[in-house]
Amino acid sequence: MDIDSFETAVQSFKTLYQNKGVLLGAIAGLIFVVAVNLIVPNPQTITSQISAASIGQIFVLFVAVAIVSIIVQPLITGFVIASAYYPKKSTGERLMIAARRWIYLVAGLIVYTIVVLIGLVALIIPGIYIALRLYPYYTAIVAGNCGPIEGAKKAWNMTRGQVWALLSLAIIITVVVFILELAFMAANPIAGSAVGGFIGYAGTVAGVLVYNQLSLKVQSDGRKKKKKISGK
Repeated sequence: MDIDSFETAVQSFKTLYQNKGVLLGAIAGLIFVVAVNLIVPNPQTITSQISAASIGQIFVLFVAVAIVSIIVQPLITGFVIASAYYPKKSTGERLMIAARRWIYLVAGLIVYTIVVLIGLVALIIPGIYIALRLYPYYTAIVAGNCGPIEGAKKAWNMTRGQVWALLSLAIIITVVVFILELAFMAANPIAGSAVGGFIGYAGTVAGVLVYNQLSLKVQSDGRKKKKKISGK
């Protein structure tokens, strides 16, 4: 059973507004993106005001935003994943799941970034390949209760033979997000970033859907293997 890229992409975007928890998480992500864009000055502003502003203050601002991002973004991501994976649980329960898995998501983000960057430096294509093989990585951490290394191994094993389907899925979601972000950015850069931040959570939801589909495949393959062994 291979992943249906188009259907998964469509379902990912639908879940953004059909699942109240996912919608709430995406809105929180949107608000955070807008807040960051309003707080952090753009490069042109920094250049024009460099004589009046302290370089030290600008550095502290960027560090503070980075720290807050490390705290907030994984929590929002965890909440979105928990909402998509556990649609019947309450908002409080999903938030607790996200909070409990937060440290693992932070560690996972670091591991994922390092591994993919190494792949990208090694001629780009290996980095893309690694990113695709780790597509359900964060869902494995939140829903599969895996640590960063265990989650990477699980995602890697699950996505064996699914690279082309995952590439198609990633392209569909990326193109849709890019077009919408570009359309709103023409009116206002912050609006474009906000829309991109909101719609971008379709990729997070897609990771959950992929995890669910491939989990069923692993279970099905396991049953078939047992039947073959017992048949012998």
